[in-house]
Amino acid sequence: MVKKSYLVGIIFLLILTVSCSSILNLTNDVNFRYPKSKYITAVGIGSTQEKAKNNALAQISEFFDVSVKSVSLFKDSETRENQESIYSSSSAQDFTNSYSSFNNLSAVKIENMKQDEEGTFTCLAVLNKADQIHIFNTELLEIENQISMNLKQASSSLGIFQELNHLEKARTAALLERQLKTYIFILNGKKQKDSLVMIETKIMKAIKNQTVNIKINMEANSSTLYNNLSTHLIEKGFTIDENSPITITIDLTYDLSKDPTNQFYLATYQSNIKVTEKDSITFNKTNDGKGAGITQEKAIEKAIEKASIWIIENIGN
Repeated sequence: MVKKSYLVGIIFLLILTVSCSSILNLTNDVNFRYPKSKYITAVGIGSTQEKAKNNALAQISEFFDVSVKSVSLFKDSETRENQESIYSSSSAQDFTNSYSSFNNLSAVKIENMKQDEEGTFTCLAVLNKADQIHIFNTELLEIENQISMNLKQASSSLGIFQELNHLEKARTAALLERQLKTYIFILNGKKQKDSLVMIETKIMKAIKNQTVNIKINMEANSSTLYNNLSTHLIEKGFTIDENSPITITIDLTYDLSKDPTNQFYLATYQSNIKVTEKDSITFNKTNDGKGAGITQEKAIEKAIEKASIWIIENIGN
């Protein structure tokens, strides 16, 4: 019995040694064929070929996520004029939200798809750093063109809200620019300056000391609409002042009716935004919609809520 146990132990050690040796040889082979200076590799495992492939891709995507978190992205050498601005804290959060959705791994190639005796699939995902950098640079060129176009349009805008609209579009593109330049830095170690801080500084300068007056013309109680819009503008950095040279006029009308099934009320509304700056109309836009409710009051309330969302999306951003 002792001899049998001894023999089984020897056989187990031999199998373990061979297995470890095979894994070591595979790792050495991958490192030899794909040096880390030029490639990123991952071994995918799954019950199907597709699951093995997705597992390998997820590991490479995770490599970017983990690497981004370890990079000091927000210690900008540039300083914003107003450190108390919403942008001094929001940029990091916006960027965190954007990089987590990264899925452009078009430079990855799947190799050595194999199935073992138990039916498990394994494969090797290989990312060529130079190829992926080329893809990122192509995307980067398009994004930088978007930034340039919006900055140019902002500088020739008729009023503050048109200017801010283009600057916010430029900021959104700049967040993507920072994302791509960070990925490139992860791949080649070369840090590039982005335009995010410059654009946020332009936005803060445009809003600084800006006042705005809000006028609302509607049949129902306008306090909800007024509060929603004023709160949003204050959060953006504006000061509400009835003596301001900039006036936002909101006209909202609605008609009440019963729906065809006679089960609830409909408030069909039309809302108009007009911005006047120094006696010149710089923005004028109209929107139609409907609010529904089991009572007339609920239908009107829903109509005002929907109109409020549209107004803020168009004038507050």
